[in-house]
Amino acid sequence: GQKSGTISQVTNYTDDGIRHFDVSGNTFVFERGISIYKMTAGGEAEEINVDIQADYRFDPEERKTFTNGISAYALSPNGKYVALEVRGEIFIKENDKEKKRSVNVSNHPYRDQQPAWLNDSTLLFISDREGQKEIYMIMSADDKKTNLFETLKLKVERITNTKDNEMSVVISPDGKKVAYQ
Repeated sequence: GQKSGTISQVTNYTDDGIRHFDVSGNTFVFERGISIYKMTAGGEAEEINVDIQADYRFDPEERKTFTNGISAYALSPNGKYVALEVRGEIFIKENDKEKKRSVNVSNHPYRDQQPAWLNDSTLLFISDREGQKEIYMIMSADDKKTNLFETLKLKVERITNTKDNEMSVVISPDGKKVAYQ
């Protein structure tokens, strides 16, 4: 499009910026945190209440097979498993090309990314589950089955809680320290 008028600031957020926006005439809609807002020129932002209902009677589960689109991966310290980031979900599969089964360990509607193994039974990853990117830890909630690939009970715990977005998790070789940006 063509520039028309003068450029001026219309929001003044200092804690969390606008991620995505769209403009139509003198109205724009934007995503901030985990909410969507509508604002007209010179007006105040109004949160749009989004209530999506689903009917799971007919399609309670959907299975998809992905053969590409892996954004990130991490090999477990013992080399037996690989954690894969595919379309905002974290999957674990055996490190054997003949075995096709994978397990979705993040299973959450928000974006989960950048898996990193803390040890053979604990995985760290980045997620925007609570509005901004924080580090989360996932492990088995079953004392009898600590293997993330085999367990049916998972425990996800938020590790960081800062005002900045976390990213690029790196585990020290001895597994005792975690670095991130």
